[in-house]
Amino acid sequence: MIREATFGDMPVLLALAAEMHAESRFRRFDFVPEKVRGMLATLIEIEDGYLRVFDDGDVIGALAATVFEHWFSTGRVAQDVGLFVRPGRRGGMAAAALIDSYIAWAHERGAIDVELGVNTGIHPERTGALLCRLGAREVGRLYAWEGEQCA
Repeated sequence: MIREATFGDMPVLLALAAEMHAESRFRRFDFVPEKVRGMLATLIEIEDGYLRVFDDGDVIGALAATVFEHWFSTGRVAQDVGLFVRPGRRGGMAAAALIDSYIAWAHERGAIDVELGVNTGIHPERTGALLCRLGAREVGRLYAWEGEQCA
């Protein structure tokens, strides 16, 4: 059910990206399909790019990431670009399967740390709970100046 994305998946990947954008806190930014297409193509082409889809007959989710050397070290870190599962298909095994595949892939490429951010504003508590059930631990928080301020 998890497979590498191909250029043939580009239309559904762009649709998933647009759907994620529209649901997320980033919807106030313009969505530029050509830019998204370029980033996705890069992840398909480069050795240290990860772009996998959950396909059960329909592509219902995807995870994009990369591995790189940390800015202060030669140690390698895996970091996601995005994880999205269509709203009607959440709560099943798609997200967990994508994350497990990502973790295994990152370790195969020598990543010391494997990171996955929760910053779209889409169910952060539920997503965080899932990540913890899969063995992650919370190591920080993200703050943004975009409207309401902390109390």
